[in-house]
Amino acid sequence: MIKKIIAILFMVLVSLLVVMGVKEYKAVREDNELKEQNKPEEKDEIIIWYSYEEYGEYLKYVADTYKTASGIDVVIKYISASEQGDMIDAIAEANGNAGQMPDLYITNSQNLEELYLLGLCKENTNNKVNEDNYSKAALESITYKDKYYAYPLGFEMSAFVYNKKYVTSVPSTFDDIKLYAENFNDLGENDSSEESGEETNAGTEEGTETEEIVDYSVVEDIIVWDANNMKSNYGFIGKYIDFKGTYSAKDEEIDVDEEKFSSAILYYKELYDYFSLESKATGTEEENYQQIVSDFSEGKIVFTILNIKSLKELDGLGVEYGVCPLPQLSSTLGTCPLSETDIVVVNPYSSDVTRAEEFASYLTFNISFKLYDITGLLPAKKMKTYDNDALMEIANEYAYSTGFPKLIRLSDYWLKIENLFKSVNAATTETIIPDEGAEDEEIIIDNSAVEEIISDFLVNLN
Repeated sequence: MIKKIIAILFMVLVSLLVVMGVKEYKAVREDNELKEQNKPEEKDEIIIWYSYEEYGEYLKYVADTYKTASGIDVVIKYISASEQGDMIDAIAEANGNAGQMPDLYITNSQNLEELYLLGLCKENTNNKVNEDNYSKAALESITYKDKYYAYPLGFEMSAFVYNKKYVTSVPSTFDDIKLYAENFNDLGENDSSEESGEETNAGTEEGTETEEIVDYSVVEDIIVWDANNMKSNYGFIGKYIDFKGTYSAKDEEIDVDEEKFSSAILYYKELYDYFSLESKATGTEEENYQQIVSDFSEGKIVFTILNIKSLKELDGLGVEYGVCPLPQLSSTLGTCPLSETDIVVVNPYSSDVTRAEEFASYLTFNISFKLYDITGLLPAKKMKTYDNDALMEIANEYAYSTGFPKLIRLSDYWLKIENLFKSVNAATTETIIPDEGAEDEEIIIDNSAVEEIISDFLVNLN
C-alpha cells in the first residue's frame, strides 16, 4: 500500500514539473518570436555549431566543397559543453546576438521535443526527405507531432561481429551461440587431427587447394561484450519496449510487453552468467572497447558486440570479420538494437533561413557519402553502395532499430535502463541440482532476485 501511495505522489510530482516546464518553454518561445521580428539583414556566410568532436573534419571538408560550389563561406564553431554550457542554452542565448547566432547546428535526436518547445527548430519540408532516401529509423529521428523538424545526418549503433576464421555458419539466435560454445572443444580436436596428417575433406592432390588449418587454441572466449554498457545491452530488451513514435498527446506511457520483457531479461542474465561476463570488460567504457577490439583482432574472441567506429579500427588490424543482424535470443524471443541518430537543425531565427536549409540538405544529403570515411559514423541517408558488406548489413539493421525517445519527461529513462542492467548483473542466481535418484531430476535456476528487480523496474518505468 505504501509503495502505491509513493508511486501516486511521484506521478503527481512529475505531472506538476511537466506543466511548469511547458510554461517555461512557452515564455522562452515567445521571447524568441519577438527576436525574429528584428532579424538583421542577410549575410554572406553560414554559421554552423557542433559539439560532437567527431564531426569536425567532416564539417571542414563539406565547408570547402560548398564554398567551391556556391561561393558561400561556412563558419564552423565547436561548442564545448564543459566550457559553454548546454548547447541548447547556448543557442537560445546567442539568438539575442545577431552576429553570433548559428544558422544551423548539429545535435542528437533525443533533444527534439525540447528544441520544438523552445521554438529553436524550423520545420523541414524538403522533398528529398522521404522513404526513398531515408529509412524508418532516420525519419523517426526527426519527427515530432507528425512533422519533420530536422535533417538526419549520421548514426551510431551496436554491431554484432564475428571472426570469419572460426565461424562458417552465421548464428540466428543466441541459442545457436551457446550450442557453438558447447561443441567448441570438438572443433579444436578436429583441427588437431588435421594438423597431425589424418584425412580431411580438403583436397591434397597436386593442383588442388588445401583447407586452411585453423588454430582454435588461440581462442579464450566464445563471446565478449561490455555488459556494463547500456547501448550494447539494450538490444536484448529493445523488441519489447515501444515509445509509440508520433509524440502526440496520446503517447503518455511507454508500452511494454511485460511478459516477454521479463523473459528477455532472464535470458540476458543466463547469458551473462553462462559466458562469465562478470570477469570481462571491467575498466572504463573506452578501456573496455580497446581491450575487446584488441583481443578480437588477435583471434581470442569469436563473437562480440562493438560500435560502428570500432569497425573502422578493425579494418586497419587485418582481421577478417563479418557483421550479421543481432541474433534473436531464441526461437520465441526476439531482439532489436538501439541506434543513436545525430541531426542537423535549422535555426528559425537565422538571417537567411533559405540558405541555411540549402546547406543542411547539402551536408546531410549531397556529401553524406564521405561521412564514414572521415568520422567512422554511417550516414543516415540510404546509400546505393557501401564500402563493404559489413556496412551494408549495419545500414539494414539501422532501418528497423529502436531510437532514443524524444520526450523531455523520459530524460531519466536511460538512467533507469542502465541501473536495471547493473542490478541484474550484480544479482545472485542459485542453481538447484536435485539429489541423485530424485523423482524430478531437472536442474532449477532460482531467479527470484532478478525477478524482483524486473518487477520494481516495471512499476517505476512510467
